[in-house]
Parts: sequence; C-alpha cells; structure tokens
Amino acid sequence: MSTTTENQPQRTLAAVGAITIIIGIVVGAGIFRTPSLVAGVTGDVGWVLTVWILGGVISLIGALCYAELATTYPHAGGDYHFLSRAYGRNISFLYAWAKAMVINTGSIALLAFVFGDYLSTLWPMGTHSSAWWALIIVLALTAVNILGLSFAAHLQTLFTAFVFFGLLLVAMSVFWIDTPASVTPPAFSSTPPLGLLGLAMVFVLLTFGGWNESAYISAELKGGSRTMIVGARSNYALGRDWQGLKTLGQWEPNRSTPISAYVVQSVIAVALIGLGSLYADGFEAMVEFTAPVFWGFLCLVGLALMRLRRIDPKTPRPFKVPLYPVLPIIFCLTCAYLTYSSVLYAQSQGAIHVSFLVMAAGVVALWLLIVRQKRTDQLGV
Repeated sequence: MSTTTENQPQRTLAAVGAITIIIGIVVGAGIFRTPSLVAGVTGDVGWVLTVWILGGVISLIGALCYAELATTYPHAGGDYHFLSRAYGRNISFLYAWAKAMVINTGSIALLAFVFGDYLSTLWPMGTHSSAWWALIIVLALTAVNILGLSFAAHLQTLFTAFVFFGLLLVAMSVFWIDTPASVTPPAFSSTPPLGLLGLAMVFVLLTFGGWNESAYISAELKGGSRTMIVGARSNYALGRDWQGLKTLGQWEPNRSTPISAYVVQSVIAVALIGLGSLYADGFEAMVEFTAPVFWGFLCLVGLALMRLRRIDPKTPRPFKVPLYPVLPIIFCLTCAYLTYSSVLYAQSQGAIHVSFLVMAAGVVALWLLIVRQKRTDQLGV
C-alpha cells in the first residue's frame, strides 16, 4: 500500500470553503423538518424552547471537545482516528463499520428523504416518489464529491446561501401570511415524560448535527492545526489501516477525494433509501436506524478525549476544552442518555433490530479481517 504524500490528503482546502462546508452540514435540510416533530413530542411551547436551547448548548460543548481532538490529532479519519489512538483499531473499526453502514449513510439518506418529500409535492414520481427523488439526490451529490473537494466546496457555498435564503423567507412569512387566531396554553403548563424529552433532544441535536464532521477535513485545511474545520473520510482511513479493505484507502490527488470510498458510501446510502421506502416515513425510519449507534459511539469519542489526556499528555494541544473535565463529562453523560432514549424510540417503532444487526455484522467482519491478516502475515505477503 502506497504511503507517498501525493496519495494522501493534502492541505488544499481554504478556510472559507471549509466553513461553508460545515455550516452547510449543520444548517442543513433537517431544520425544515424537525421543528414540527419536536413540537409534537414535547406538546408545550416552554419545553419546545427549552430543548432547542439545551440542544444548542450541548452542541457547543461537543464542538469544543472535537476542536481539541481535531487540532491535536489532525487526520482524514476524524473520530475514527481518535478512537483508534484511545482504544486500539478494533474499536475504531467497529465505529467505522457502523458509520459506513448506518451512521453516515443513514444521515445522507435521511436528508435525501427531506428533499424528496418537498420535491414530491412539486413533481411527484408515482409510488415511492420521495424515495426516487432521494435516490437521484444521493447519486448527484456523490458525483459532485467525486469531481473534487474544491468543486464540492464551491457548490456547498451556493447551497448554503439557498438554505439561509429559504430560512429568511420562512421567518419573514409570518408578517404577511394571515392565519386563524388560536389560544396557546401557557408555557410549561404540561410536562412531557423524561423519555419523550430525550426523544425531542435526539431530533434537536440531529438538526444541530454536523459540528463533529469538522474532524474529517482537518488534514486537508490550509493553515495547519490553528484552522479547525474539517468531510466524511472515515472509509478512506479504514482502507489505509486494514489490508483487506485497501481499495477504500485509494486517494485521488488531482481531485483531493477518496473516490472508492465515496462509491461504497453511495451504494450503502441507496440501499438504506430502498429500505426506508418500505416504512411510512423514510425520514423517521433513518432516525430510528442511525440514532442508537451514533450516540453510543459519540459517547466513546468524548471518553476518548479524557483518556488521551491521560495516556498522551506530552502531545501539544493547540486548543484545550475549557473547564476540563466538567464539559467533557457533561457531553458524555448527555450522549449516554440520548443513546438510551434512541434505543427506546427505535424499539417502540420496531426498528432497533437494524442497529443490532449492523453491529453484529461488524463484529463478524472484524473477525474475518483479523483471520485474513494473520494468514497474510504467516505467508509473508
């Protein structure tokens, strides 16, 4: 496997492009779908505002944790690399497996379903119209990413401008659209069960999600570790670390992109769209598939920050989480609670088996790779 620098990520991404990539991920299409879900779950205007505020605070704490990890250990593998340094490559493999099979690909399918739902109201495509539109969107954006990081960053800047313009129109519409007056109960007149509040937080943090993606392009950003902004590269990192998956580790230097990894990612995302089309709501199905494993591994990343502080204290840290260890502990406890809430929600919808099957398949795949590696070592290949 080649290790020359031209076959690895280079610092070619400007700060402006990186910022728009992350803004585009954080302020994504989910904002047009999740507010109604959060309101329906909480059923009270006071709790609606509370969970949105808490979600913003938790997202900020999580971003601070990732800022320390990304600046200390810049790598295209992002949190896959952090977990590998903290716990070894077996745990990081299971994370990369889950990310490839359901976390990242499920998020792609989820947002594609949002666009599909809206486009279907304008141009319906018959049965499973949302799924067909979601399929087209995934394939189109995969092609964009394969064309190269620079092109994708410029297109992301344009898309981000459209999203903000759309949000501005929604906000301004209240001044010229007449709606029947209704009586709103006082804030905090009712309190939803703790489990429902956790579910509301899952939707809120899904909307705020994307700050953790900054860890993936830290190795491609101009300016070194002092500029902290980072795209999904964990499949590429997985291929670099495991001989049996080396195809995923191929890097196209002229386009600054891992083409094979993107192709695999799109195939899995398309498969999830097909599975989601069998459910009444593809968007909610993707939440059920992804949330339990996502929050479980995010908790491990938070713990990894504290573990790396202990086992690797001499490595320079350009940025350190303030109020350490209070903020990382709050982040880890929140992730643990959201894992619990996500599992209960997925179980109530009859979808928890997807997460379990993904992780069980990951354990089997890990065992097969270890066996193959041992045989390769014995043969001296």
